[in-house]
Amino acid sequence: MARANLGELLGSIGADEYDPEVAQAGAPGRDALTVSSRSERPEPGAGAPYLQLVRKETRLREDQLSELTRHARRLTRARTTAGQRITENSLIRIGVDLLLARIDRAVGDDEAAIAESLNR
Repeated sequence: MARANLGELLGSIGADEYDPEVAQAGAPGRDALTVSSRSERPEPGAGAPYLQLVRKETRLREDQLSELTRHARRLTRARTTAGQRITENSLIRIGVDLLLARIDRAVGDDEAAIAESLNR
């Protein structure tokens, strides 16, 4: 059975372009997409609330993700009104806001030192 091409299934994505050099560096016979450096910001007030956010990936430790999941579920169960879901991403955004409120106090040469400086 022939494998379906994901690009054909999803259609063309305007900001993405085929990069043959990246494809050659990857596994033989696989296409590679590279995202252009221009950032397309969503229109304010357009669509679902999460569509107004800019995507940024990060790597988390397993314990961090487990705790985020546990607390997002706990907070969801404790809600008293309907509305936007409380997800791991919701909690991460709140954490980033808290960090940015204190970032001027941050000092250190590595992640642990910076975290310690913010806990003082």
